[in-house]
Amino acid sequence: MPVLAGNYAIGGGSCHRIINPGRYSNCRRQQRLISMAKTNRFQRAVSIPLGFVSILWIILGVNELLHLGLSRFGVYPRVTEGLIGILTMPLVHADFAHLFSNSFPLLVLGFAVYLFYPSIATRVMLLIYFGSGALVWAAARPSFHIGASGIVYGLIAFVFFSGIFRKDVRSVILALITVFLYGGAIVGIFPVNPGVSWEGHLYGSLVGIVCSWAFRKSDPVKKYDWEDEPPGGTPGDDDDWRYVHLPDGTRILKNSRK
Repeated sequence: MPVLAGNYAIGGGSCHRIINPGRYSNCRRQQRLISMAKTNRFQRAVSIPLGFVSILWIILGVNELLHLGLSRFGVYPRVTEGLIGILTMPLVHADFAHLFSNSFPLLVLGFAVYLFYPSIATRVMLLIYFGSGALVWAAARPSFHIGASGIVYGLIAFVFFSGIFRKDVRSVILALITVFLYGGAIVGIFPVNPGVSWEGHLYGSLVGIVCSWAFRKSDPVKKYDWEDEPPGGTPGDDDDWRYVHLPDGTRILKNSRK
C-alpha cells in the first residue's frame, strides 16, 4: 500500500520513502535502470552459452560435411605442436553424439553461472577453458584430446563447490540441483573408459573447484531491496533513504511492518 505524506503518495519497492518530486523522479529512474540491468543480465545468461554452443555445432557440421579431420587440433600432451589444442580442444568434437552430450549441460550450467554469478562468469569460463587444456597438455596420456567436456566438468564443480564455500541459500540450492542433474558425471573423472579423456574431466573439475574458492566472495546474495541502491542512498539523504517518514514524525524502516 502507498504511504500518504503531505501531498505525495509514495509507493513500495526501493523508492518507498518520503521525498520531494525531483528526488522521487530520480529514484524512479534508478528503479528503471536496475530493472534494465536485470533484463540485460538474463539476456547475457541466455545468449552467451547459446552462442558458444551454436559455434560448436557449426564447426562440427562443416567438419562432417567437408571431412576436414579437425581432430588433429586437439591437445596432444607435451608436444609443442599440441599447444594449439589448448585453444581449439573445446571447439572440436568426434561426432554429433559427442557434441550432443555436451550441449545441454553447457547451456544449463552456462546459464546458471552467467545469471547468478554475473561479475565473475566470463573469468570463470575462461579460466576453465584454458586451465583445463593447459593441464591436459602438461599431464595427460599421449593422444589427441578433444571436446568441451572439460568445461562441462569445470562448471559442474564450480557451481557445486560454490554452494559449499558460500553457504548462502541460493548457492546451496544451485549446488543441489547440479547434483541432481549431473551427480552421475563423477564417474567420468576416473580412468574407466580408455576412449574417453578422463584427464580433461578431472582437470576441468580441479580448475572449477579452485575458481569456486577464489571467487567465493564475489556476487553475494542481496538480503534487502535497498542493497540495490548506491551506498549512502540519495545524495543529501544520509541514511534517511532507508526509512518511511510518517506524518506524526515517526520513521519506519521500509522493509518492516508497523
